[in-house]
Amino acid sequence: MKCEYCGKEFETVRKRGSERRFCSASCRSSAYKKRELQSVIDALKGKESELQSVKHSLENKERELQSVLDALKGRERELQIDVGPICVVCGSSKNIEMHHWAPRYLFGDESNIWPTSYLCKECHDIWHKKVTPKMSTK
Repeated sequence: MKCEYCGKEFETVRKRGSERRFCSASCRSSAYKKRELQSVIDALKGKESELQSVKHSLENKERELQSVLDALKGRERELQIDVGPICVVCGSSKNIEMHHWAPRYLFGDESNIWPTSYLCKECHDIWHKKVTPKMSTK
């Protein structure tokens, strides 16, 4: 008889009413490990299609969001007039502050000719803690 794992010929000896399929305990163990590994691979292949489905769904959502953003691009001023100033980071309309990209305490009145953005107090504080941690926000 031929070993199902390594293919070597071996003498069959009946044990407990069944025929041996492997020439040694080592081949039997290796075949078992190979079957277990294959079952893990098969399970992962099933998950791969699920992951692809989730990936496609996220890509579709991203395209939808990008189309909304594209539609809103250039309408910041219009939206601010309609709903009041909103935070350009999180979209909040509460506790809005004017962020000067050229700090007033450094540039004085000239800071007004530099770009500004609306930020809520929380986002404004976070920005200054990250970018200008040793400077005053006022």
